[in-house]
Amino acid sequence: MLALDRFSPVPEEVVGAFETPADGEVGIVPAAIEVPGHAGAFCCRVALVGASDAAAGPQALAVALAEERSDLGAGLVEGLWFDRPATLWVPRASSEEGMDAWRLRVHVWRCHIAGPVFSGVLVALRAHDPEADIASVWELRVGMQAGGSEPARTVCVDGRARLVPSQVRPVAVPCALPCAREPTCAPRPELHLDTLALREASIAS
Repeated sequence: MLALDRFSPVPEEVVGAFETPADGEVGIVPAAIEVPGHAGAFCCRVALVGASDAAAGPQALAVALAEERSDLGAGLVEGLWFDRPATLWVPRASSEEGMDAWRLRVHVWRCHIAGPVFSGVLVALRAHDPEADIASVWELRVGMQAGGSEPARTVCVDGRARLVPSQVRPVAVPCALPCAREPTCAPRPELHLDTLALREASIAS
């Protein structure tokens, strides 16, 4: 069962990092993300979109991906399949010296290759570059973390043990924007039935 209460609405201070679009439009900013299975941050474009469901408020953050068969794409897939969190850095609208980004712990929630979320991001990108194109849009959920001076405690709810933190707050921490690299499509091992069949055939011969 998905623990939906571990997600937060997009914090107001993060929403403020996006230009205020008209109703129904999408705001996009350059950002950085570190995904499971890959050390260091990747450059990316992050959109503030209408959420595809009501699991964590009316808005969501989403990564626009130009090429799925890339190291960034592989990390997003790993995060989605195995529920492994990523770290996202979004530029702050106004910042102090050395604190030019918001750092958030995020979870990959859904991949869009069509539909209103995908179309909204594509239209927003093409408003700035008519030739812009994307392969997919990866919707994120902002994670929560425990806080406060009292330790977490275990309580019984409907006959089941549940860990309850003393306080819960969104992960939105002011910090420096990291050095990030562009995603690449460098060759890497592929886990695919055809690949395994070809490998077995070559061993047998």
